[in-house]
Amino acid sequence: NTPEERLCGLKISAATVSYNGELGPECGYKDLLNVKLQPHAEKSVPLRILYEKYAGCLTSDNMIKVTAVLQQAENQKIQLQMRDFHVKNPDIKIRVLGEPMQKRKLVAELTLSNPLPSALTSCV
Repeated sequence: NTPEERLCGLKISAATVSYNGELGPECGYKDLLNVKLQPHAEKSVPLRILYEKYAGCLTSDNMIKVTAVLQQAENQKIQLQMRDFHVKNPDIKIRVLGEPMQKRKLVAELTLSNPLPSALTSCV
């Protein structure tokens, strides 16, 4: 947040991470050499993290760490930001059909939606 325009380099990376901070494989990356920051302004830079990139390496903790490094071109000053995101599992709705009674069969209906671009198979 300065009164002058700044020219910066920006690197953003995303990797799966476990609860103890251990990083997994990288699942997203962006390297921008000439980012102009206007005086007293914010700039939004999206990073798309595709399911295909993190699906095979996401731990049971369901977390992804995003790291951004901003470097000013004129004086090489660096600013670092990190944030962990929790990947939300879809909701599962359970509805009991009929009246539950002791020592009798119970029928339940489970409903869930698949927000992913690929079919779910071999679910446990």
